[in-house]
Amino acid sequence: MQFLGLIGAIVFLIFAFTNFFGNMWNNLVNSRYLIPQETSMLFFSPMEMSGGNEPVWIIAEDGDNYYHYDYKERSYIFIPKEKIEKCDDFMLSDATTWCKKEDNYKKVIPVKTEVQVEQEVDDKYADPWK
Repeated sequence: MQFLGLIGAIVFLIFAFTNFFGNMWNNLVNSRYLIPQETSMLFFSPMEMSGGNEPVWIIAEDGDNYYHYDYKERSYIFIPKEKIEKCDDFMLSDATTWCKKEDNYKKVIPVKTEVQVEQEVDDKYADPWK
């Protein structure tokens, strides 16, 4: 019985003090939801979400980095929090102010899913007269 209480306490702590369940839920219900490879489901925290039927995060953070997701390019950039002081006029909500000099940030293009590859093939060979 004590073992079940311990398991319950651990689940409660994970639920109360991390973003695990929110990120897991978003992964289940939204095929475009992405957790960057530089972070984890426990600590990744969306700060701004897009609207629409399948909301995705636009600005997010974890303990070490800020992230910006470019929905159109299906890529994201991240910048270590410790390097933002080197960026003149840094604004979290505007990724164009995230300084690109001295490798302060990194752009990542995640592996494409089968659906994205199929869509690209369909787009490439689509009838232009339709």
